[in-house]
Amino acid sequence: MSGYPGIATRLWRSSPWTSNPLLRTGDRIRVGVEIIAVMVTLVLIPVSAAVGTARFDTFSGESRERASTGHPVTAVLEAAASAESGPNRPRRYVTWYLDGEFRRATVEVTSNAAVGDQVELWVDDQGVPMEEPRSGPANAFLAIECAVYLWGLCAAITAVLVVTLRRVLMWHRLRDIQREWQWIDNTPGWTVA
Repeated sequence: MSGYPGIATRLWRSSPWTSNPLLRTGDRIRVGVEIIAVMVTLVLIPVSAAVGTARFDTFSGESRERASTGHPVTAVLEAAASAESGPNRPRRYVTWYLDGEFRRATVEVTSNAAVGDQVELWVDDQGVPMEEPRSGPANAFLAIECAVYLWGLCAAITAVLVVTLRRVLMWHRLRDIQREWQWIDNTPGWTVA
């Protein structure tokens, strides 16, 4: 069909700034809000990346602090499981030697660990077990995950708002059309079957 306008022409004709008399006010509002929603979603990409970068810096600082205040020791698994142990995260008593004395604590271990196995445990300067510092790739993964979640959440909220607005505007449009049909039906000489 050579007479049918292309997609660029159709998009231009449905834009909110055109003087097309067939566009209702609700149509102009809908298109304007959709354009703004796309722009907001695109602007959120660098904002989310900046938040992810800030989180990476925070995670890296935490890892450096843990690495500077703690050190690994080799501990030996004991026979009994702790009362805090669960089926998904078994906790076992471990013993290690530090600063001339034996220490004991409960830590998470793999489910296939046996009594007498040696495990690496991170402890602080006082010998209290602490979380092992995360590696650089683990920090990067967490930061990227944070950025993607933030962008996805904001984009989803924007999409829900646009869809809600479209439904409200469609309801108003159908109500206006119904009102116009009633006006035509009540006009002498016009009949609507």
